[in-house]
Order: sequence, then C-alpha cells, then structure tokens
Amino acid sequence: MPTDTFFIQMIDSMFTYAEACNDEELLNERKWLDEESKKRGITLYELCFEILYKYETNVKARRWLHDRN
Repeated sequence: MPTDTFFIQMIDSMFTYAEACNDEELLNERKWLDEESKKRGITLYELCFEILYKYETNVKARRWLHDRN
C-alpha cells in the first residue's frame, strides 16, 4: 500500500471513529481542519501532514537540545 493511501486511510479512520464515538473535541478539530485547509487552498490531508510533520520536527529539536546539554 503506498504511503499516501495509508496516511489518507489513517486520517479517515480517525474521523470515522470520532463520529462513531461522538467525540465532540475531535469532530470540532475536523471542522477547523476543513475550514483552515480551504483557506490555504490545500486538502485536509495535506494540512494534517503539515501539522504532524511540524510537531515531529519540534519534538526532535527539543530532544536534541535536551540531549546536548
């Protein structure tokens, strides 16, 4: 399975789960993601990837700074 397909299915599964469990917080996040991705002219999946990539980069940077000291 290509990475893009896996990522899209993972995001879709997360939101399907939120709907099934009536997870208001996650459903509100999806609404925000939908609106924000439209403002930026990108897909919801591209925005999710961008957010996760930045988060991971920040975690690694903090870990590097911590280990450096």
